[in-house]
Formats: sequence, structure tokens, C-alpha cells
Amino acid sequence: MEIKRIGFVGLGLMGSGMAKNLLSAGFPVIGYDSDPSKMEALAGEGVQRADSPEGIAPLVEAILLSLPNSRVVNEVVKDSLKLFDRERKGLILIDTTTADPVMSEELAAGLKETGIEMLDAAVSGTSKMCAEREATFLVG
Repeated sequence: MEIKRIGFVGLGLMGSGMAKNLLSAGFPVIGYDSDPSKMEALAGEGVQRADSPEGIAPLVEAILLSLPNSRVVNEVVKDSLKLFDRERKGLILIDTTTADPVMSEELAAGLKETGIEMLDAAVSGTSKMCAEREATFLVG
């Protein structure tokens, strides 16, 4: 599958740097953050603003999450993105949150049943390192 557009939920310190790097690599990014000022700042750099997380999923082939913790990830995936409410076979969900492994495994198993592949992508590094493409991603 070719990834043409990437969704991004969580445009704080870490997420904003990742989103900017995706843009500079040529990927159109559709982003959402619960803080409108975060979205406004990135809209000027080329990130397309989504009115809600739910609006992102039908438009993209991959979604990255950069959220505070696994509880928030579960809420966003189930209640905001509504990924369990529709079939999105082939969608890739990449979670860069520092996550609880048990919660991540349970979420990934449930998503797999809907045709969605979830990758855990822990980030080793600071927000500055992310922005400068010096962080390490541990993906599995």
C-alpha cells in the first residue's frame, strides 16, 4: 500500500516536530490537537487542520499518535477516531506515546480484527531531537 496522506493526533512538543519532518519529506499531513493554538501554529507550516480526530481516518492511509499516555490513546482511538466503528482495512496506526505495553497489546489485537495494523513506536530523545531528526524510534 502506498501512503499518500498521514494523519497526526497530538501536535505538542514531540508531535509538532514529527509532523514538520513528515511535511518536509513530502507527505501531506492532516493534524488534530485538542489545543487549537497547536493546530494554528502548524497550519502556517502546511499541516491541514482537521475539525476533529474522527474526520482524519477516512482521509489517510496512516495515523500517528503522540499523546500523554495509554489511557488517552485508548480514548482517542475508540471515542475520537472511532476506529472500531468502521472497517479501515489496511490503515496503519503508529503510536509514539510512552505506553503501557499490556494496554497497547490489547488495543492492537482489537484493531487487527478490524483490519487495522498498530505499531508501537516509542521515541528515545527530546522534542528538540525529534525536530532535528536525531531521535531514535523503537518500532515493533
